[in-house]
Formats: sequence, structure tokens, C-alpha cells
Amino acid sequence: MARTFLRIGSICLSLGLFACAASPPQKSTAAPAPTIDGNAVLGHVKVMASDEYEGRAPGTKGEDLSVAYVTE
Repeated sequence: MARTFLRIGSICLSLGLFACAASPPQKSTAAPAPTIDGNAVLGHVKVMASDEYEGRAPGTKGEDLSVAYVTE
């Protein structure tokens, strides 16, 4: 009985793999990923990490500055 299940399972797996390999590749309809400007990211990090932002702790001037920067 176990051999029968093993044979059926092997046949199903083989057919499934064959079907996947035999089907034509799907065309992607997803939009291409946007490019990331590393210099722009570095510029934002430098601004947010500057001493002017005082660590950005809640309830401080640094938090108000960082919230204003991000919403801009």
C-alpha cells in the first residue's frame, strides 16, 4: 500500500514539474522598481542626524524639526 502511494506521489510530482517546465514564461505586468539616488538618501540622513535635531526625542525641539522635515 505504501509503495502505491509513493508511486502515485512520484508520478504527480513528475507531472507537476513537467507542467511548470513546459509552460511559457509569464510576462511581468508589474511596474519597474524606481531608482534610488544614493546621494539624495545620504543628504536626508545627514540632515536628520545633524546636531540641530538634538536626537529627535519626543517632546523636544528636535522632534518638531524632524516632523516638519519629513512632512516637507
